[in-house]
Amino acid sequence: MCVQYIFAVGAGPTFGSIFDKTRYKRSVLSLAFLLTALTYVAIGMFETFWELVFIFAVQSAVSGAYIPGVNALGLGLVGPLGFPKRATRNEIYRHGILDLRLILTVVPTCSNFMPRHTCPAARAW
Repeated sequence: MCVQYIFAVGAGPTFGSIFDKTRYKRSVLSLAFLLTALTYVAIGMFETFWELVFIFAVQSAVSGAYIPGVNALGLGLVGPLGFPKRATRNEIYRHGILDLRLILTVVPTCSNFMPRHTCPAARAW
């Protein structure tokens, strides 16, 4: 997992500059999706540790293209004046989903492992 994070963090700015300089943003993003699909196929074909580490590193590096690619396409769709409003709305939705996932994870865990009188979330169930 550490290898994946290192490659994903390192590839993000690289793909960001690629998306800034190219006119074929959709093609580059489609190629990233295709390479990700090929890495999932390759995972089933190889068994040794180092082969899988290499596949996961490639997969993480390619996944670094998604965020800059979607942002570049969004900027092209709404223009520079509408982009801050769109980005703010997406951040609100993303944080709302993260909060919901946190609630759905913590409440059942709290209610299963703590006595009912000590866990405020368990009293709601």
